[in-house]
Amino acid sequence: MQVKMSRRRFLVGSTQLGAGAAFLSNITQALGKDKRIGLALIGKLEGPDVITDEAAWPTSLSEAPDLAARVSAGKLPPVAKRIGKHPLVIKPVHEIGRYGGTWRRAFTGPGDYVNGIRNASGPDNVLFFDYAAQNVVPNIARGWETSADGKETLLFLREGMHWSDGKSFTADDFVFWFEDIYQNRKIVPAESAFLSPNGKPGRVEKVNNYTVKLSFDEPYSFIVEVLAGYTGLDGSASGNFYGMGLFAPAHYLKGYLPKYSGADKIAADAAAAGYDNWVLYFKAKSDWSRNPDLPVVTP
Repeated sequence: MQVKMSRRRFLVGSTQLGAGAAFLSNITQALGKDKRIGLALIGKLEGPDVITDEAAWPTSLSEAPDLAARVSAGKLPPVAKRIGKHPLVIKPVHEIGRYGGTWRRAFTGPGDYVNGIRNASGPDNVLFFDYAAQNVVPNIARGWETSADGKETLLFLREGMHWSDGKSFTADDFVFWFEDIYQNRKIVPAESAFLSPNGKPGRVEKVNNYTVKLSFDEPYSFIVEVLAGYTGLDGSASGNFYGMGLFAPAHYLKGYLPKYSGADKIAADAAAAGYDNWVLYFKAKSDWSRNPDLPVVTP
């Protein structure tokens, strides 16, 4: 499509561009004369670091006083038995915070779900960005490996990791999500672009209990960034309620799928709970903000 521009419009546009360029020039000159300008608005960027070198991990473990009291009461195993073989170790910015206290916040109402995402429910992406948003670092997965041709990415899970109800978190939870949720067109009506580079559907496969393989027919250059970002593959906390997320608690959600629990039973359960169909019922059970019993890998 060709767009014709009148001489008057051209002159007006040129004048506006010229004024804008002059403004930017003045800003640049000011910054050049006084190096301090703008620095107070930025300050020193600080944040926690993910420690991947096992030699730098702490040799002893401690826990919150409330958890220690539960151990003493026999309600929890000792912390050493609760931590898996490959824990997520984070070095705090300055020091470990104080336990307890009251958290006051002023954001309530219909949008409070988003506040939960920001503050308490994650992120539970398999990978994430560092605090400077420059590099991808481990998160739920302890590491990854992408093939030279960019068509396969392996995700290495943390051996000994559990869901909040104590059940093991394994590659089966990824395969369950892919085969029984994502590929169920009643739950997810169409393929997601995040898992279909150039419109060609990708695959999620189990290599072993703690290794997941993502396979594509074409190179997927940005798959690592997609896994770390706010996308449809960004973890169960923000994705499961609409059928996305890349993984889901198979041991729990199978109980709300007709394939495993029978169509008649699920339909009756959905109706008894006030839902028009089993799909809406399943999505509600997959949503931490509506179902406090849902196992999670977040606070």
